[in-house]
Amino acid sequence: MSVRRAQAEINSREFSDWHAFRRMEDDPDDIRAARICQQIALLGGNKRARLADFMPARSRPRQTGRQIKAAMRAFGGAHNRRMRAAAAKKRRRQPNG
Repeated sequence: MSVRRAQAEINSREFSDWHAFRRMEDDPDDIRAARICQQIALLGGNKRARLADFMPARSRPRQTGRQIKAAMRAFGGAHNRRMRAAAAKKRRRQPNG
């Protein structure tokens, strides 16, 4: 349903009630998208991926630049360690010749 059609068919009070209800419940589209993301993460090797990790935050506090930088460094470090380990494992499997 388009916004224009919804505005023509319901009044502002009913719209506000629906809006408040949707804020209390998780959006089914968000749940479906989170399930897909979780499956991709699990297939990619993340054994600890939980559905909640991929759901939008309802009221997440704003992060400072330092917090974001620290999170990105931690992610990058973990990623680089996995890549180095995979490369070392591949080298060990190659026959000497």
